[in-house]
Parts: sequence; C-alpha cells; structure tokens
Amino acid sequence: MRAWQKLIRLGTALAVAATAAGCQASGMTGSELTSAIETADVRTDRTPIAERFPRLGSFVEVRWVGGRAGDERVPGPSTYFIEAVVTLSPDDVARLASSFELTPAASPPRSPASLTSFLEGRGLEERGRWWTSTELEAGFGPSGWVSDVFIALDEGVAYVSARGE
Repeated sequence: MRAWQKLIRLGTALAVAATAAGCQASGMTGSELTSAIETADVRTDRTPIAERFPRLGSFVEVRWVGGRAGDERVPGPSTYFIEAVVTLSPDDVARLASSFELTPAASPPRSPASLTSFLEGRGLEERGRWWTSTELEAGFGPSGWVSDVFIALDEGVAYVSARGE
C-alpha cells in the first residue's frame, strides 16, 4: 500500500470518529447531561421562559436552570436543556385545565437538586398531585424541542423539562 493510500484511510477513519463523536453529543442523555443540569445556576429571569414557552401564559414567578451540555470542542449539534418550576397565575391554571385534556402523571417530575427546594413543602412529591397532557406537550416549546410538562392544579405550579438542539 502506498503512503498516499494510507493517508486517505487515516483521514477517513478520523472523519468517521469525529462524526460519531458529534452524533453522541447530539443524542446526549447520560451522565454528561445530568452533570450539566445539576451544576447550572438557578435563574429567575422571566423572558427566556416566557419566549420559549408561551403556553404558560403570564406566570407569576419562575425558577429555572438551563444551558448547553457537551464539549464545545466536539463537532456536531449541541444538546440544550431547560428545567423550570413555574408559579402560574389563577387565570393560567384555569386556561390550561380547560384547554387541554389533562391526565394524572404516572409519577412526579424529577427535578435537579437546585430546584427541589422550590417544590418541597407543598406536598408535590406525592403521586396524583401532578397532571400532564400529550396535547399540551406537543409543540409546547421551541420548534424541534421535546418538552415534558407537569401541572399541579391545586398549587398553581408547572414543571417544565425540555431538551433541544
């Protein structure tokens, strides 16, 4: 085998490895994503949440973490995340309850440690307090994002867990 053929094979192998690494970053669901979520700073600014999730309405308060997971040096799409505890207005609770067919959630949302304190003490750890809707979740966030939305109707609280590229 000639030297130029070896170089072409080496270049091809490197290109395949870089593509695989980029694909892994875009489909991230493991410990790297969990670490990024757990270490993100809690924010209280409303605008990023209101703009991305307009179905929440004119909510009263929000505590959220968000960011990008993965290594910036790895080529390919990035995985972005948002986890948010949202205090809804009574009008928003009524609108969501009447606009979507809500069903009891199989289990409470799993929040990162940084947001847990905003859910504790309200009895929201109990099964049966949270409601969800596939209709509500469809198209809930930015285009191409996947969102899990939980609503505690009696408490006027929504929990949003969203991922996108």
